[in-house]
Amino acid sequence: MMEKNPWWRLDLLDNYYISTVTITNRADCCSERINGAEIRIGNSLENNGNNNPICAVITSIPAGASYSYSCPDMEGRYVNVVIPRETGILTLCEVEVYGSLPVRKNFVRMKFVSSADLSDPENDNLLYQLQSALQLRGITDIKLSWTKPPQQEVEQAITEEVTFTEEATEEDTSPLKGNLAIGRNAIQSSTHLGWEAGKAIDGIKNNWAQCSSTGYATNPFWRLDLVNIYRVHRVVVTNRIDCCPEHINGAVIRVGNSLENNGSNNSM
Repeated sequence: MMEKNPWWRLDLLDNYYISTVTITNRADCCSERINGAEIRIGNSLENNGNNNPICAVITSIPAGASYSYSCPDMEGRYVNVVIPRETGILTLCEVEVYGSLPVRKNFVRMKFVSSADLSDPENDNLLYQLQSALQLRGITDIKLSWTKPPQQEVEQAITEEVTFTEEATEEDTSPLKGNLAIGRNAIQSSTHLGWEAGKAIDGIKNNWAQCSSTGYATNPFWRLDLVNIYRVHRVVVTNRIDCCPEHINGAVIRVGNSLENNGSNNSM
């Protein structure tokens, strides 16, 4: 069904760094429907996520082909595919999203009461006391080490004390293996027959019936919610193989954290 600005959205359920989005076009017909579609990535649901930053614009994808789009340094929970024109139909057979989930490491400053000699900062006995105190408070699966020698203060011990204040946070952006889109939430501006948005991320590429497709409309879009913010490195889009590969021509891939304009305003 033709509609205005058809879109599809994937919810990754978390914030990821997105590196690549791969889209597979339908193989049966109408491959041109994807032309001009935008891939948008971000954390905003404004305008259904279509206002998030644009990762890429899909000029065209041959019928049944899969094209990958690089999204360097893009971050977001939602991945949208939207056709920003008056009327159109958005058809997606498969959408794959690759990236990494930031792993936050917290550094803490601790104040503790101990009779151990602090002249040796690597004192195994002191580290053992610290770990035991943390375990009593339910903090397990930790590794203790000194980043700098501790400073000793002599004071009257009233009670055992281990207190924490967050000192710093750093992120581990090692790439996550696999397609971030699998199992996430995808929506689109409308649905043609039974071609739901989620079929674009179900892992099935060789069956045209497992593609997603919007109705004919103005600015159709598809959006993926990654749930978390990611650095997106690559977006792979597979076109349908039955027909109409031109439907995807001109589609824009946008990545970002905004839902303004359904995510279609995110960076390209």
